[in-house]
Amino acid sequence: MKRILTLLLLISSLFGQVNRILDISPTAYETSVGNQSLVHRNPARNFMTKNDTLDQITFTRMNWLGHIVSDMTYNYVEYNYKDFDFSFTYKDYGQQKHTDETGVVLRNFSPNSMVLYVGWGTNLNYKGTPMKNSFVGFGGKLIKHDLYLEKGTGFLMDVGIHQRNIVDLLDLDIMLKNWGFAPKIGTVTTESPTSVQIGASIKKKNLTLYNQWNMYKGYYTHGQGVKWKYNSFLNLKMGYFNDIKYNLNYPTLGIDLKYANYILHLGYIGGSGNLPLRNTLLTSINVEF
Repeated sequence: MKRILTLLLLISSLFGQVNRILDISPTAYETSVGNQSLVHRNPARNFMTKNDTLDQITFTRMNWLGHIVSDMTYNYVEYNYKDFDFSFTYKDYGQQKHTDETGVVLRNFSPNSMVLYVGWGTNLNYKGTPMKNSFVGFGGKLIKHDLYLEKGTGFLMDVGIHQRNIVDLLDLDIMLKNWGFAPKIGTVTTESPTSVQIGASIKKKNLTLYNQWNMYKGYYTHGQGVKWKYNSFLNLKMGYFNDIKYNLNYPTLGIDLKYANYILHLGYIGGSGNLPLRNTLLTSINVEF
């Protein structure tokens, strides 16, 4: 009975955590500048690549909480095509054992979560005329959780606005993220991490400064970062992320290396000894074709 109770407690604890997959910065590129996800995830920015002749695919895979468990993984693939953005996220929570009352293993199982996403951006129009530096975008997410004993599906949306060249150097991003129908697992409706995100970026020559505020119900998080670009093949990055409610405060470092049509993104999460994500190394590969 103790083993079955442990299984039920495991699944129950996942109920309150599974939707946090929606707030993970999925690439080393954005994580390494203090989780500046908005400047990359705002669907309004998709319109800026509408006439780009290059398509891009990004791959990310990392061991999640690797210093605590050995088999929890996070996997992400993204495809950018003109003013559309498609992505697939898969998180494996690691292999678990289902036993009977006597401790005999009945079967192994691996709880997991998946997110399918599509985003699209376009110009804002004023009286039928496109506004040069103002854009709006929409994104939709299909979320599926498989927790072995229970499964659930939900649908959430993002709506974003991007304004370029405010006071020449400043770009502004605003997005309402993760609102809609949260997954219902069995009889339990999970909580969606709905937030209003505001981001500002300033670019001057080879230096870019980032700030992002994420406002949830009852609390907020903040990230800041800087990127220095050297020629066309090297970026050096650093940042800091602060979440007071969950006591997640950590510095980040990163480097981007470009060769031909390939870009290797390396990111590192630092932090104190009580931080679950400390010493996490992220690797993303971006392919242009």
